[in-house]
Amino acid sequence: MYYHITAIVWAICLIPLWANSQDIHFTQFLFSPLNLNPALTGSFEGDLRAVSNHKSQWQSFANAYSTFSVSVDGNFRSPVIKGSFLGAGLLLNTDKAGDGNFTTNQVKLLGAWHFPLTRDSSLFASVAANGAYTVHGLNINLLNFGNQYSNGQFNPDLPHNELLQSSTLRYFDVSAGVSMRYLRNAGLLYQVGFSLQHINEPVKSFDENSQIRLPRKFVYHASAEWNIKDDLWLDPFVLYMHQEGYMEANLGSMVRIMYNPLGLKYVFGGLAMRALDSGILMMGVNYQDIRLTLSYDVNLSKLSAISRGRGGIELSLVYIYQRPRTFEPSYYRKCPEFM
Repeated sequence: MYYHITAIVWAICLIPLWANSQDIHFTQFLFSPLNLNPALTGSFEGDLRAVSNHKSQWQSFANAYSTFSVSVDGNFRSPVIKGSFLGAGLLLNTDKAGDGNFTTNQVKLLGAWHFPLTRDSSLFASVAANGAYTVHGLNINLLNFGNQYSNGQFNPDLPHNELLQSSTLRYFDVSAGVSMRYLRNAGLLYQVGFSLQHINEPVKSFDENSQIRLPRKFVYHASAEWNIKDDLWLDPFVLYMHQEGYMEANLGSMVRIMYNPLGLKYVFGGLAMRALDSGILMMGVNYQDIRLTLSYDVNLSKLSAISRGRGGIELSLVYIYQRPRTFEPSYYRKCPEFM
């Protein structure tokens, strides 16, 4: 009994800290590229990419998190350096957390420049930046405060005496990122990246007299695609983030099998681990130009005493459009005909 009470108190105390410290982030971070690193804007095989992500977390015991994200980005040739190209994108995020309906609505504009470092373009580098405008909202009437309890009974008519001048918070912030991509051959690809988010550390507080700032977040990520044998691929990945006193580390891999009937390109599944928090199961398919991925977080932390292992389900949908190319035959000299 004491263990369960301790876990409940721990969860109640810690969830608000996470809500104030963590940004919107997804388990399937590779399938939410513009949230991961602005340097991934426009970095894909095709002309236009549309991505949507939805995550529902800890709904089994609390009205915790429901997050939705949608983005679109594209690429086009750069007139500056031969072989380089530019990327541009738009990202929209929305999130609702907790009994007080703490909402986050965010819009980001992103721009990136991708340029080759070798003559054969096997090694590419990318630099990028984005600007974001964020609006937070809170319905304080849905929350219960200690000052509203009298003789052990809750009285909503009593004043809560909280110093909140506004239930809405707005701010603008800037982020930047770099990445490198190495394509050795058709069966071997490596990619590493780094992004620094909230460079300007905007003020983030509902109290207008407070100067509490959103700390900078450092994001490191790496992934690979290895053609092990014939139609079998191994796609490992790693992510590490830290933001002031908070950190997150993910490590995992997917196994991909080329599978062609009914328009499918491949099917895949995988396992991952988020350090000190959860195990992750993933599966998905690639149908023509659409990739659909489903994942589930199995909670393994102390919170599992009340979550009973039920973490969060997440779904991502990625569509890549490539406009038809005009066929251009290689030049050849026609031999003269002799009679």
